[in-house]
Amino acid sequence: MSKLWTMVAIGAFAGAANADFFFVGTEGDFEVTGGVGDVIEGTQTTVVGTQFGPYGFETVEGTFSAELGDPAIDGAFSGTFDLIGADPGDVLTIVAEGTTDNGFDESFFSYAGTWEVTGATGAYAGLTGAGDLSGSNFFDGKDAGFVSFQVQGVLVPTPATLGLLGIAGLAAYRRRR
Repeated sequence: MSKLWTMVAIGAFAGAANADFFFVGTEGDFEVTGGVGDVIEGTQTTVVGTQFGPYGFETVEGTFSAELGDPAIDGAFSGTFDLIGADPGDVLTIVAEGTTDNGFDESFFSYAGTWEVTGATGAYAGLTGAGDLSGSNFFDGKDAGFVSFQVQGVLVPTPATLGLLGIAGLAAYRRRR
């Protein structure tokens, strides 16, 4: 019986070893849609310019909130972004949080933080993961401008997917006996 559980554990571990590192560098537009005081709320749509990894992301769309106060004091940054594949049904949704690390000088702000997967559909279903993100927003006008955005990290199968891999390993073991 211990061999049986060892095989299941090896199958699950092998699935975890299949984690994929990826990097997406995007650029596009953002728009300020609201906010109060030093906090702005906005949307952004970017086109993938640089990508390493097997996922085929083509655009990134999302909403964000950024606290742009005194340049000497870091403010908060948070957002929800959809990384969209060639098929509009292929969507990896991530939630990000971090800080605006350069304050605000009326024409620019940047931010850095972390992200994690909160949803995955289509070709990306069954993936989870986390990593780092950073970005810079340059104002062309009062309420809009240009954004450069980078997402990097690791995507892995969900625990349910790992369980299926373990069951497949168990079935292979039983066939050999």
